[in-house]
Amino acid sequence: MNKQASAKKIGQMIFQVRSHVEGFNKSVQHCAVHILWHAMTYGDYDQASVLVDSLGNSVRASNLVKWFTEFGGLTVKGKGFKGWQGKEFIAENFEKAKATNWWDMEKPVNPYAGYNINTEVAKLLKRHATITKKVVGMTKEDQEKVETHINEGMIHALINLIKFETIATDSFNVPPSPIDLELKAEFDKLKTA
Repeated sequence: MNKQASAKKIGQMIFQVRSHVEGFNKSVQHCAVHILWHAMTYGDYDQASVLVDSLGNSVRASNLVKWFTEFGGLTVKGKGFKGWQGKEFIAENFEKAKATNWWDMEKPVNPYAGYNINTEVAKLLKRHATITKKVVGMTKEDQEKVETHINEGMIHALINLIKFETIATDSFNVPPSPIDLELKAEFDKLKTA
């Protein structure tokens, strides 16, 4: 097989993959809509968790969870749906559910974007601020799912990530403050522990 024939074969395979993905997404959508109809009609939403779990690791199942939560009023607890807002909620949102593709619920991640720790930390801080504001209006059950404090192990990991030595040193020809020296001493103790 020459280069041109090989490239043509790969093109056909990519077309086949794209067709399968589109068909797969539509099959999941059809099944999800039917699960909502079933829940609305019979009060049984158990198959929603089964569908999400069946997606495995290769598909963004979080999109489907968000779709069920937004349009079906299902509530998540642990690994699965453990409650719902009732048939009326589904009835009010059923047409929107049919019109909204589950795979479009969250912006897709750019696989070529690379990685920038500063961008990721900024996103985390922004999300933390948003969640902290929302927690006040949440039910007690939902508040129990939110952890806003960083545990000691994570603090140590973050200190290692930051490479504290670079912060506490004379990088701007400014001598370290007493607090910087104290923190550096604490950091040095952690490294030897």
